[in-house]
Amino acid sequence: MTKRRRLGQQPRPSRLASSRQRTFGTMNSVRALGFSSRIAHISARGRISKPLATLLITRIGIHGGSMQRRHPYHVTHLEEGHESQHHKQQKRHPSTSTEANQTMSSPEAPQVRQDLSALFTALEQSFTATKLGSERWYLATLAALVGGTEPEFADQLYLHLTQQAGYASTEARQALVRRLREGLVKLTSIVGVCKPLEAVLAISKVERAEDRDFSFTRRAWTADAENHQRGAEWLGKIYAGNTEDTLALFDAHRDFRWISTEITYGLYLSDRQVLDDWDTEVVVLAGIMVQNLRLETKWHIRGARRVGMSMEDVKAVMACVRTVAQFTDVKLSRIPSVEEVEHEV
Repeated sequence: MTKRRRLGQQPRPSRLASSRQRTFGTMNSVRALGFSSRIAHISARGRISKPLATLLITRIGIHGGSMQRRHPYHVTHLEEGHESQHHKQQKRHPSTSTEANQTMSSPEAPQVRQDLSALFTALEQSFTATKLGSERWYLATLAALVGGTEPEFADQLYLHLTQQAGYASTEARQALVRRLREGLVKLTSIVGVCKPLEAVLAISKVERAEDRDFSFTRRAWTADAENHQRGAEWLGKIYAGNTEDTLALFDAHRDFRWISTEITYGLYLSDRQVLDDWDTEVVVLAGIMVQNLRLETKWHIRGARRVGMSMEDVKAVMACVRTVAQFTDVKLSRIPSVEEVEHEV
């Protein structure tokens, strides 16, 4: 005979439900206690760099039993090589959770995700021993994010930079966004238009109204003899004695030769209103390398050396790209080393 529950009496949990609760509770405790050691283990396996792993452990706030996930990938999923649908969505579209947190805290002052802040800090520090200056690390980082799989992280880079004292004024932030925007314009010739569009729109969503810059660098551009000459001169600096041999590769595909001289180099890469020679080559090398392109990466390792960058500085740019690639799970397997290209410089 079936027993009736008294009015207001809660049903007893089934044995299966109780077992599941105990199991998941134990699993969460184990994962919490082992979080830091798991990151160290992944670093040892080469999935992320040791400096980045150290920063993630010490700066992001992974302490003992804390299960608040800071990194876009769950550590267990990194080890197993797969992600849940929720984590995939957060990785590809992090703005959902970020915007929710911002709404709850301070909509007028969006915060940088702590894992990305740690990444950017590590990359900025890695450039301090170079002769590349203080404003090229973020161009390499931007190019690697946008040319890779995460153009929407451009807003996080912008926020990270604008929180620094050097960008406290509206004028400084406008100058910064001009550099970022020009980097994205130049990247259009390297990675296509869609990813740079995603990046600049992401930045525009977090810009303050007073920081918007309405300058238009190519308003008066025309495909004339001056454009051709400017493009040819920059092409000659990068390719030097290899210029004609390289262009001859497209003798049977002259549309690409024309695009290279008039558009890629004439319209995009030779423009010096905002970015200089070194800025441009940092953007180009990083944007090509993150696509895992062997031949073009070789050309622009060589080109960077030809415009005056030292071997160590070129290595620093490439190390930046590798760190971003590791962070975003982008495979780089075809990239030559600086030493392998040096004899062609």
